[in-house]
Amino acid sequence: MEKWIYYSLILVIIYIIWTIMFEYVIKKHTDCLCISLFTYIIAGIISILILKNHIHTGECKHYESISDIKNISKTLLLFLIIMAICIILVNKYWAHALSHGGNSGHITSISNLSIIFVTVISTYLFDTKIKKEHIIGIGLMLGGSYFLTKC
Repeated sequence: MEKWIYYSLILVIIYIIWTIMFEYVIKKHTDCLCISLFTYIIAGIISILILKNHIHTGECKHYESISDIKNISKTLLLFLIIMAICIILVNKYWAHALSHGGNSGHITSISNLSIIFVTVISTYLFDTKIKKEHIIGIGLMLGGSYFLTKC
């Protein structure tokens, strides 16, 4: 099995755990965005500890170029800020969808339609090819999401 498939399958398992736990917290405790933001604080602390370990072991090869705000390119800094805002907004609207929706599988099927847009956009940005199998897959995803949410 290729490494990217292995890592993708691990990602699926982690995503399932996160989704079910997030739905539980939202539906049983609160649909407040504060819960999501609090998890970011915890994740930030854990990230700092991991980063500290990477720096200490020498695994963080680019630390010097990104640790000083003066050395970060404006484009990279802008991308990091936009990505952070996107992460927060994803969780905000994910919480709203879970608190107002039914089955988290239905919500996930719609939100995962982003794969279609990522596929099309990355084709142009990163010069990859879309094969007829990809187009068939996109059609199956659209159909599957429709049937999952409407039936």
